[in-house]
Amino acid sequence: MLQGRTFPCAPPLHEIASCVQENMADLATLAKDEKLLGPGSVVLSIQMETESLEVAVTTDTLNSNTEPSNIISGTEDVSPAPTDVLSVERDTLVVPPDPDKEVTTPADIPTADQESPGTKCTAEEAVATDTVTVVNGVGGEVVFDVDIKDPTSDKVLKASPEAIEFMADVGLEELGLCLFNESLQTFSEAGQELGSFTVSVQPAYHHPEGHDEERCFLVHASTHSTIDNIPTGSSIVAYISQNMETLEQHHHEFIKMKSHSVDKKTQMLRQEDHLVISTVITEGESVRRESVSHPLSSLEGLISEASNLLIMRLLARKKPSRELVFLTFDTEMNLCTSSYSELGSRSQVIGRDTVEVYGLERTVHSEDVPVTWQCYFLSDGHLASRVQVGSPAAVILTEMPVLSEAVECDPKPVFGKKPLIWQEDAELYSKFLDRKDELIADHETYLRRHPELRLLLADFMQFLLLRKPTDVFTFAAEFFGPFSVAQTGGEPFCSSKVPSPFKIT
Repeated sequence: MLQGRTFPCAPPLHEIASCVQENMADLATLAKDEKLLGPGSVVLSIQMETESLEVAVTTDTLNSNTEPSNIISGTEDVSPAPTDVLSVERDTLVVPPDPDKEVTTPADIPTADQESPGTKCTAEEAVATDTVTVVNGVGGEVVFDVDIKDPTSDKVLKASPEAIEFMADVGLEELGLCLFNESLQTFSEAGQELGSFTVSVQPAYHHPEGHDEERCFLVHASTHSTIDNIPTGSSIVAYISQNMETLEQHHHEFIKMKSHSVDKKTQMLRQEDHLVISTVITEGESVRRESVSHPLSSLEGLISEASNLLIMRLLARKKPSRELVFLTFDTEMNLCTSSYSELGSRSQVIGRDTVEVYGLERTVHSEDVPVTWQCYFLSDGHLASRVQVGSPAAVILTEMPVLSEAVECDPKPVFGKKPLIWQEDAELYSKFLDRKDELIADHETYLRRHPELRLLLADFMQFLLLRKPTDVFTFAAEFFGPFSVAQTGGEPFCSSKVPSPFKIT
């Protein structure tokens, strides 16, 4: 057996893999010095200690005519034993040329008092599990290839199609019904008041630098409480677009203890085609800063803590029948999924009223520790109660609010068109008679002021009756023509035998 070196490493598997990969050259040198070239089976034994990783290589010489064994070691996320040292041994992996060829894999690592039979799987499936692999080549060369994979490392997180469809179907009218303020109280299991929880959602405009302003919603939420004489609290100020996308969010959390205080500020800002998250954590006098960026193309269906408040109100109004899975960030700003499922209805006493409330359960599936909240809402989306599973405190609504309901407008009246017969209408006929009398009086006044008009008309009528012309219009034109200022020369009364200039030939 060859004793390798000791390398500093933390217990997690992905860090073990990194450490072994970095020191692979040393392992190859050790193997070459001991003349391990040629057919054989290499066994890699890993001992995980609190602050170190020890790698040892042994050889099991096979008959020269024997092909390398196709053995894939089973792996298990083994919890640390009661002792300080945990030893895990794994056999050799020689990947066959055909990835579909079945190979034998020992099952979970057996304990001292039990044995587990091997299971069948393909080499491709085995490589996808957590394995420590050492490839033993044939023909005089040994190639070490250590690979420990996290089964979830290659998994692409996505929101469910139902969740994306739900966000796309949200209309401005529905969002408009969710714009209200609410205030709740935090109580302990014994009924003692611990603090308050407030949420405000209102229309606003977002002014990103270098871009035009955008209509959106301003979400402001804050919670403050004192548990075991330790003040804690958090506040969120965010701009949420009309498409439920987070444009900007500022999240502040704190806990104040006498000997140790923690303050965490997280900023989420959309910049071009990326979402940039910056975190500042202050513990006492220590300050730690972190920053990460995600392309927006990979964040379809993302729900932040601020937009979650709007989503919950919408879900309470729509009452979805299927579970919805969105993308979100956990407390450490790691991307994960968040599921929403219904809890049904129940009765709750709010003030002096007993009302029916609708329940939703939200679970953030963090890789560290999943967190679940159970929330109940009134019919319009007002939060009635909220409790985090495992927490001794609950947020409860103590006074019945004014419900926000859609305003139903009365239909516009339609009047059919009726025929106008003014003679039968008393008011119109009265106006007609008044106007008639007014015109007659006006005309008579004009005639009295111009007596020559009567003489001129009498002369014309007399001349007309004497001549009795066939063409009255031409005769009138000839009669009144001399009185026109545009008429030049000629006798006032010409002979009727002369062609008249007014007569059309």
